[in-house]
Amino acid sequence: MARLRGTVTLRPAALLILLFILLWLAAACSTTAIPDATAASAISEQSPLTATGAPAGSSSVPVVAGPTESTASAQPRPVREGTTAASAQDRFVPQSIELPSGENAVVEPEPTVNGVLQIPDDIRHVGWWDGSAYAGDPFGATVIAGHVDSRLQGLGFFAQLLLIQVGDLITLRSDTEALTYRVVSATLISKEALASDGQAFDQHGPHRLVLITCSGQWHPEVRSYDSNLVVVADPVIH
Repeated sequence: MARLRGTVTLRPAALLILLFILLWLAAACSTTAIPDATAASAISEQSPLTATGAPAGSSSVPVVAGPTESTASAQPRPVREGTTAASAQDRFVPQSIELPSGENAVVEPEPTVNGVLQIPDDIRHVGWWDGSAYAGDPFGATVIAGHVDSRLQGLGFFAQLLLIQVGDLITLRSDTEALTYRVVSATLISKEALASDGQAFDQHGPHRLVLITCSGQWHPEVRSYDSNLVVVADPVIH
């Protein structure tokens, strides 16, 4: 059989078919493979909290989904913190007292003996009944008593109570605290009535300051006054 020599000439129609085949093969090689149905299902079933489908080295930020009803109800409620009322006071044992004159005296804790409130021997000091309310307590009377005078020591610190007026201010202090009271009454009460009534020592009702000293008529035969001056003051709330 005789060989064919020379170039092979293709018809235009054949050239078009060949060009179409080459273009189709090039497009198929450059296309990214699409995940099959199994892979797509696995991705869709991942936890909704974070997206993990990003390729390694990706700079995408995980997206956090909002809480569902079940997760929101399981979260603990925020704790409500209480606040101190404006009228609240720090309670303390009074260590000194300041009268309207600006003078101060030491306050000493004193007990009762056989129902009688003890008073410091030094008439420049006064005694806080240790069974009464602390300064700043919400209820009860803070009871402080002192001598009006002494035959040997002269006038006592509480002699100033004889000049006290309604509206005057009295301040109790400790090392770190202070509380001011405003005088609301000053009443002369017989010692018998004070002992039998007991309202000055009552630990019920709103908080108040009660100051007690001797007053009235002096009876030399018994070396005692026949009455007590009782001063009542209410705390000043700022």
